Amino acid sequence: MATTTRPTNRAGSAVPLDGRRNGGGPSGSPRSETPTDRRPGLRGPAPIPVELAAALLVPAAAVSFTRVFDHAGAVVPIVGAALLSTALATLLRRLRVPLVASAAISLLVLVLLVVNRFAPGTGRLGIIPTGATRDQLRLLVDELVRDFQELRTPVPALDAFMAAAMIGAWLMAFLTDWGALRLRLAFEPVLPAGLLFVFASVLGAGANPVPVTVLFGLAIALWGVVQ
Repeated sequence: MATTTRPTNRAGSAVPLDGRRNGGGPSGSPRSETPTDRRPGLRGPAPIPVELAAALLVPAAAVSFTRVFDHAGAVVPIVGAALLSTALATLLRRLRVPLVASAAISLLVLVLLVVNRFAPGTGRLGIIPTGATRDQLRLLVDELVRDFQELRTPVPALDAFMAAAMIGAWLMAFLTDWGALRLRLAFEPVLPAGLLFVFASVLGAGANPVPVTVLFGLAIALWGVVQ
């Protein structure tokens, strides 16, 4: 009876008859390892609709500050801070800057924004905080504590209140981008915007509670749809 001789390679070891070698395909070529094989948690860029829906959450919540201030125009810088923070977070994320470095850069830009808007002329070269900057910001904090205890909504757009609202919107926008587009969470990214909305709603006594609530609800619904 005839016997089948298995072919051997140059080293003298037998090669399987079906041509597979070291996990390769039928052609015998080894399977190449992709970056996702080595890093199973790595994901590509988020779809544009998801980015847009995430970017709208905090600005929609910031509109609820129309119930806190005595005129609607006061919310424009707050919404602008949220959008600027989101734009910066998006840029850093698309450049694949690590989270810790992105947070540090975002905080640095926030400090520069606060210094130039609420303590202008006190920084060296206009961007480097000095002792005068520290004193001015300390006065701002003291004013915030005093006015928060004494005034009732709706309040005028004082620098202390505006600074606090803009800082809050900036930080909430960064957290939303982190949860929604870096971690790709579904429910948790709504929490920062929700916290901002609830804070403004509890303090607010102005008009238009229904429109701002509907607007924020639509932003949440849009986020849910694109998931």
